[in-house]
Amino acid sequence: MPALALEIATYEAELPHLLAEAAESYVLIKGERVEGVFAEREDALLQGYLRFPDEDFLVRKIQAHQPVRNMPLLFARG
Repeated sequence: MPALALEIATYEAELPHLLAEAAESYVLIKGERVEGVFAEREDALLQGYLRFPDEDFLVRKIQAHQPVRNMPLLFARG
């Protein structure tokens, strides 16, 4: 399973409830569990690092449509 696949699926499953309760806030998700909702992204990240220091977790802004971000590929020559 790809990294964070479970957390992304949890976000998508919880999205209708999250939008109704806390749109434009930030959610912290670990596995199938919503660990908290925060007004600031930095607060959600801090709690994630404190609770899961050596594990993956997801912090995402609660919004109906996630923006698409294009990132350039960098190739190293050695």
